[in-house]
Amino acid sequence: MLPNSALLTVHGWGHTSLFLSSCVDAAVAAHPLAIAVPAPGTACEQDVVPFTAPASASWTNGRAELRARILAELMPDAVLRAIN
Repeated sequence: MLPNSALLTVHGWGHTSLFLSSCVDAAVAAHPLAIAVPAPGTACEQDVVPFTAPASASWTNGRAELRARILAELMPDAVLRAIN
């Protein structure tokens, strides 16, 4: 019903997926930059299943870096300074 829209399925826990799946993060980042939507039937997996083991330091650092890059692309500098 929404023109130029797509459904992106996430196999994972919780009610949100941002910063929990690099596959989802890439699709979300691609949309405003290239007006690209995932191909029909695209499904993403969560990178880490919650409640099984602590996240590794490399995973945590990588997620923080990706979050910063996405926010830098999507938000004006004034907004970023206000939330940081």
